[in-house]
Amino acid sequence: MKEKPKAIGSDWVLESVDVNVVATTKGNLKKNDFEILTAEKQIVARCCTISENSLEVDILGSNFDHFLILSYVIVLKLAKVGMAISKFRF
Repeated sequence: MKEKPKAIGSDWVLESVDVNVVATTKGNLKKNDFEILTAEKQIVARCCTISENSLEVDILGSNFDHFLILSYVIVLKLAKVGMAISKFRF
């Protein structure tokens, strides 16, 4: 996973070893309300907040590896928490 800066904010993309984009996100990562899209822009999962400490991940029927989708969501969540913590370091 890599953070790709853009004009406003940044995107988190999942890349293969040969640096081809495998998946991206669309939506609001801060509010945990986003979709995971393949490189072909097919929606493979939807994520939303259920409570302060839990997410709902709806994996849609696809050939995309379900464990890869869940791993991507977990890393996105951890990256968001890590970025919030690093902003408060002195």
